Amino acid sequence: MFPGKVGIVRKVLLVVKLFQGSVEDPDPIHVGLEDAAGNQADGDQGVQVDGGDQGDQADGEQGDQAGVDQGDQADGDQGNQADGDQGNQADGDRANAENLALTGLFTTPNTWPNYSDRVLGALKSGNILPDWDIFIMETAYFILRHSDIRNAGDYNEVGRLVSTRWPCINFSEHGKNPWNLFVKKLSQKIRNIRWQRKRKADDEGSTDQRLKRAKRVAVANDDNDDDITPEELKAMLLEETNKEKPDRAKISRLQKQTFPLRMKGAINFQDYPFLLEEKFIKKEFCLRKPDHSEDSVKQNWDHILRILSASAKEDKQEISESDVIGILNYLESQIAISKRVKSIKPAISVVNNTIIPKSTSGEAPRLVIVEHGNGDVSKPNGFVLYDGHVVETNATDHMSMILLLCMTYYAWDLAYPIQYQVLGFLQHHLLGDKTAPFKKSTKFMKFEKKNNISYNEH
Repeated sequence: MFPGKVGIVRKVLLVVKLFQGSVEDPDPIHVGLEDAAGNQADGDQGVQVDGGDQGDQADGEQGDQAGVDQGDQADGDQGNQADGDQGNQADGDRANAENLALTGLFTTPNTWPNYSDRVLGALKSGNILPDWDIFIMETAYFILRHSDIRNAGDYNEVGRLVSTRWPCINFSEHGKNPWNLFVKKLSQKIRNIRWQRKRKADDEGSTDQRLKRAKRVAVANDDNDDDITPEELKAMLLEETNKEKPDRAKISRLQKQTFPLRMKGAINFQDYPFLLEEKFIKKEFCLRKPDHSEDSVKQNWDHILRILSASAKEDKQEISESDVIGILNYLESQIAISKRVKSIKPAISVVNNTIIPKSTSGEAPRLVIVEHGNGDVSKPNGFVLYDGHVVETNATDHMSMILLLCMTYYAWDLAYPIQYQVLGFLQHHLLGDKTAPFKKSTKFMKFEKKNNISYNEH
């Protein structure tokens, strides 16, 4: 007999014994009769009292026990089921409420970002690349206003939904999903916004916290530690660049400290991945050319454009000084190497599409400028391609893009291919550098002599 059932069965036995005459106390009998009647009213049909028959007594006990067990079990099952259903439903409602802000985005017209007219027009025209950064920024702030997103699966789902509505954000060369570039840039922007907000909150902290931060910065910027070997500095540099949120100021400092190591051998991007970023390419160039002057480069550039424009006019070609690409194409035709050499892609080329160019293995650094049509409304994008790597520049004018291309040869310690005579010309007359080796073509030297182009050294 199970615990909790004893009291009920004893009451039944009291009823049976009452009719058998074995109990004389009226009060317990009265209590037992009322409880037994209550049990029978609740559905305990197993109790049958029939005079003093011992068989009926046994049947009554067994029937009552079965009735009680079944009744309790039924009540328990129903209760547990009801409690479980209500509990699961409540848990599910809470989970849905927590994720509603994120899962509901990008699914109905009312849950899409209210993009600016400029971005919306670019999306509708299918030419989003000129306004890519603004598009990413507006999407990131929209998500953070309504929720937050940290899971890779959620980022992928957002990318899928956005690319379904606006296919122009897809780029097939960026991984297995065409929206991978969008997801990558979106996650970077959201992390950057979080960092800015956290930094702002930290700046509003106590004076002690600000003093501690200032002390940490001072220690981090102390580059006078003679106890650290160049190899240890190189390891520190690689560790910092591989962090999810690298300290770019620290990278810049370590770049300068490890520069002597890079002067001893070929550049390895596995050891120095930061050299594939525009900012650090320019800094590396300045380390190799400390006497470089931006003012002199600008002056030389204007001088070259005037000479080349006048030379083209003498050859019956009207090319404006503002047409930088046209002038350089003319220059290339005048100084190109005449002997038979392997054909390679041009050092500077212009394309009209929205596809980010791809680099092939083994190719020398070259510049691809992506124009977007629409007259002069959209600004071009520049990409330096080298040996399977693509470096995007933030510059929007042709001169700055071409100058970055020249700088990559210094930063990566490379020599120009003989086919790229135009880059050798810029090295000599734009940067004023005669120390870097370069083999001039015969047409190159004749062109200099014909136009009386003076050699500039700075």
